[in-house]
Amino acid sequence: MKNLKWFGIVLLSLMLLSCTTAKERTELSKIEIAGNGEVKVKPDIAVFSISLQSTQPTTEEAVNELKSLQARVIKVLVNENKIKEEDIISSYLNFEPEYSWEDNKRILIGQRAYASYEVTVRTLDDLGTIYNSLSKISTITLSNITLKVADESTYRTEARKKAVDNAIAIASLYAKELGMELKRALYVSEQNSGYYNYRAMPFPMASKAMGDNATEAAIDYRQDDVTVSANVNVIFELK
Repeated sequence: MKNLKWFGIVLLSLMLLSCTTAKERTELSKIEIAGNGEVKVKPDIAVFSISLQSTQPTTEEAVNELKSLQARVIKVLVNENKIKEEDIISSYLNFEPEYSWEDNKRILIGQRAYASYEVTVRTLDDLGTIYNSLSKISTITLSNITLKVADESTYRTEARKKAVDNAIAIASLYAKELGMELKRALYVSEQNSGYYNYRAMPFPMASKAMGDNATEAAIDYRQDDVTVSANVNVIFELK
């Protein structure tokens, strides 16, 4: 009987504690803040895409011409511009029928073979020369150039610190205006961090020194800083 009495007291105490804790959770004041941090960096590498295609009466002929184009591209990149083979990655390869429309009818005109590469240039001063060399190969497309830094870990860490500091500063401002204080961070998540603000402005140089050979000048490539960014969402407890 005595044991039952103590059991009842303990059970009642736990119930009261549970009610108090639930009430505290209900009355918890929170604020959710988005913070962002940015670090501007001089890029040291560039990545771009090269697309090649050939349309011929048969698949075999289209593939053979595509192979010839591939060999010319690799020669320009590796032999003439010293791009390492590991910095030339195949990203797509296919062949398929090619059609045209005449009088609302689909007409087979041949077979098309297609390939694309992703190329990394690790010496940005060479970029204009590489573009100029590749421009001599017909039926290829250069696109999607992106300026980056080869090792972004240090800059990413700095951007994350700035994002957290930014979130704390904003939350502190709101708390002060509300007559409250920040107590602790309850939740943190990172959102859509990455690069942006890269810009490419290629155009032929007009060089008097080149004289009649001005068209042989390298493409003038104007580079801008890249921004390494970090974005966080933080939920703070207020008191």
